[in-house]
Amino acid sequence: MSVSPGSSIAAGNKFGAGLSEFIKALSRFCSHLLLLLIGAYRTIGTTHFGGQCRFQPSCSEYAMEAVRLHSPFSAVRLIALRILRCRPGGDFGLDPVPNENQQTQKCNSRCVCASGNSL
Repeated sequence: MSVSPGSSIAAGNKFGAGLSEFIKALSRFCSHLLLLLIGAYRTIGTTHFGGQCRFQPSCSEYAMEAVRLHSPFSAVRLIALRILRCRPGGDFGLDPVPNENQQTQKCNSRCVCASGNSL
């Protein structure tokens, strides 16, 4: 079956490719915006709040690395979880950013498949 250039199937492929490019551009924009906000916090916020972080790397370094390694939405989730762990009486010490394989393993170990079998 051949597809002529003006057919709806060919137009659907062009639309899908355009949408994919738009999503990639939006993701890059969000990543750059997050890095800008983190940089502003590191410049302004640490002078007012002090540079005392319970973890290594510091929360702002963790946030920058999370944005570089993950999608903006995954990075925001990781950053929020890290900030929630940073509280009086909480953990301290080495807490590196997980790579995508480590995130998948954690999820698979506690999730249940749609069929009801645990992974």
